[in-house]
Amino acid sequence: MVEPDVLDALPASTYPVLANSLALCLIRKAALQDTVAARAALPGAKDVDLHFGLSCHGMGWRSLCTTLVRAGTTRPASGRDQIDPLGLACIAPARWDDLLQSVTVLRALKG
Repeated sequence: MVEPDVLDALPASTYPVLANSLALCLIRKAALQDTVAARAALPGAKDVDLHFGLSCHGMGWRSLCTTLVRAGTTRPASGRDQIDPLGLACIAPARWDDLLQSVTVLRALKG
């Protein structure tokens, strides 16, 4: 799974997301300081961006994406094979509704 290109669907928008790829993002120093304990207990380096996003969310921080600025990389896209790489280790099912109501859920439309 690779981040979707939402430029056409959400032009000139800034919207909340669960996590951002750490390949191209800006992070507030205070968010790094607030999540130091959670990051010390990372389950593995492969899903560090998702774990960081969940940790920030748990500490009251919010991750945003924007289509106002574009950035790119020459590195090939790295996808994930699993749908839920962290499982119940980061968020209890009772909190999923709260979590999903606070982020933008994107779905591809197929015609």
